[in-house]
Amino acid sequence: MLISKSMMYTFKTCPLCFKYKYIDRRFPDTVKSELTLIGTAIHELFHDFFDHVNLDKVPDDEPYDYFVNVIPVPIQFRGIFREFYRFESERWKKYGREYWMPVLREEKIIYDDLIGIIDRVDYDGEEYTVIDYKGSISNISAIRFELYMYKHILDESGILDKPVKYIASYAYRTGQFFKEESRDWLYERAMKKIDAFRELDFGGIEYEKRKGYHCRWCEYRRMCMNGDR
Repeated sequence: MLISKSMMYTFKTCPLCFKYKYIDRRFPDTVKSELTLIGTAIHELFHDFFDHVNLDKVPDDEPYDYFVNVIPVPIQFRGIFREFYRFESERWKKYGREYWMPVLREEKIIYDDLIGIIDRVDYDGEEYTVIDYKGSISNISAIRFELYMYKHILDESGILDKPVKYIASYAYRTGQFFKEESRDWLYERAMKKIDAFRELDFGGIEYEKRKGYHCRWCEYRRMCMNGDR
């Protein structure tokens, strides 16, 4: 069984939902939530944006006006993309034409029994930064865990020529940018959580229902409400 961040989060949030999704592999009985669909659409647009940038045409000093016209953006996302264009304009001014383009985007990477879809890896000419897109930045602890998992996958798989030094998250709704140098003790703590998950005996676990705010977004809520275990 390949282990992902989403899998571990689901198990912690509601073991019964975990059972439906990863053990029984049942199809959801509700459509994906609006927030999930919006997040997916934003990720796809970010990916398309970089695909369509012509580096030779980006103005050195003021790239914002060029970025605005790279791809068509649905009207409901234009506020989000104004922040994104500002963020990318500042990166362009800082890193220049040579290092502005991310080295990895929306890359699915498997190492050992771990799997991650890594939103983005940047390189500034000296060090690598792994970046995850979020709607907003609130639970820093959860964001760190996810990023350290991605760092581990990238470092151990040998895809990059040296270890990731920085972890970061860009919040597309608010324009926040969280970035810090990776710390060994936080990295080791994340790995211990993964090792503990690996050691679980899924055949002997009681998959209890855990109610909470997450229930409103759960794709299996009707199944759960009807008591179908």
